[in-house]
Amino acid sequence: YTGPRATGAAWSAVPRVALNMVTAALVTQSAEALRGLNYDKQNWQQFFTAEGDVTIKLPDTSQTTGPSAKKLINSVDGKADKTALDGKADKTALDGKADLVSGVVSKAQGGTGLSSPFGTGAGSFCEGNDNRLNTIGGKSGGQITSPFGKVNALPGNFDSLYAGNRNYGLYQEQMNVLGAGYLYPHMSFKMYWPGHYGGVFTWSAWANSNNPEYVLSWTYEAGTTPHMWRFNGTNGNATATGNWVNGGSTVKIKEKVEDIQNPRETMRIIRACTWRLKTKNADGRFGIGVLAEGLYEAYPEAKVTAGDIELRDGTVVKDALSVQAGDSGVLAAVHHATIISLMDENEAQQKEINQLKADVEALKKIVE
Repeated sequence: YTGPRATGAAWSAVPRVALNMVTAALVTQSAEALRGLNYDKQNWQQFFTAEGDVTIKLPDTSQTTGPSAKKLINSVDGKADKTALDGKADKTALDGKADLVSGVVSKAQGGTGLSSPFGTGAGSFCEGNDNRLNTIGGKSGGQITSPFGKVNALPGNFDSLYAGNRNYGLYQEQMNVLGAGYLYPHMSFKMYWPGHYGGVFTWSAWANSNNPEYVLSWTYEAGTTPHMWRFNGTNGNATATGNWVNGGSTVKIKEKVEDIQNPRETMRIIRACTWRLKTKNADGRFGIGVLAEGLYEAYPEAKVTAGDIELRDGTVVKDALSVQAGDSGVLAAVHHATIISLMDENEAQQKEINQLKADVEALKKIVE
């Protein structure tokens, strides 16, 4: 109680004015207490329900602002609790380990055991500027699962592809610039080596203005391409700057050499004709030549096959007969033997004709 009071006596009569003052003071203090209780209820409700900051009202009507309970909870959400923190090393324990990280950390303690983690030995790492990362040198085995090589996007002729690309060993080069000419797109694998026969051997696949081609070529260091073997992807034809040479034909590597007997009879059973192919990959293509069946009827040991060939209807001809090419083929041998036989016959007939002419001249002289 803070109102007026009597002091120094066990009892004294309180004047009316004093009673009025006491009553007024009690009313004021009661109102202030009730206002404080109401503020407390409002403040607690805000503190527990608001999302952000709350404004707290005091009994003397002054105000202060601070975080709500939800804001405080959210601010520590995800933070380590006391149990988790107790499991962490304290500063004193870490200070006791300072000597372990001031030098080389052993592998047993989680380090590399090296004064520097970078190097070329086991247990070391490559630095970002390590030249071993620049190439695939020193690696072995495994598979390359994505494209690799050099992209050359400058148009040019075949010889110019070699200029400046003198990389040792096998490497891949790609030129995929679209344009007029016969080199686009171009994909190739090249093998380069220097020296007396310096140059590059190239396996290429490209598409010219008309046909896709697979090409083998040889290019000198001077940048010229003297030799090229081309396989046309449209018609299946093969061309070369040189000759297509079969195996050796000299008598020095052969035995049991016998002249062909009755070549004319063999010629009679060989069928020469024209045709249209009915194979899946060359359906309708025109052809002219001989059928293999007649060739191998007389010489079955000379039979050669082209493997399995699929027809346009899906039927597969197993071990389809083929015809040898070059000086070792049955057809060439039979033709040659037949021509020799005809030449022998022609020479014999010519001798008979000459003899008949001589006899006629002799008769003329007798008659005269």
